[in-house]
Amino acid sequence: MENPLDKGFSSDFQIAIAKEGVLNAFVGSFEVQLCKNVFLNTMPLAPETHWKQSLFFINKPIHVSKGDLIEGTIKINADEMNHRNLIVKFIYKVDGKGGS
Repeated sequence: MENPLDKGFSSDFQIAIAKEGVLNAFVGSFEVQLCKNVFLNTMPLAPETHWKQSLFFINKPIHVSKGDLIEGTIKINADEMNHRNLIVKFIYKVDGKGGS
């Protein structure tokens, strides 16, 4: 059976900044339907499970202001050395200030 991660995937995103501060990381969470009426949700406001969110720290923290817009792409690929690991890369800009 082919592993969908062998080819990797990507998704574009936009985040509107709600208040001034320093962008240090992105947070990853998910919601998946396991079967009819059974969901697993790791979003911050969902009931707690043993599954947690993931933090993706950025190389250089960026000052952001209320109203700034973060636009970018997240790319996810399988690790060739260990099939249990994922390689996650963020390519983004904050109102023109780029980073990865």
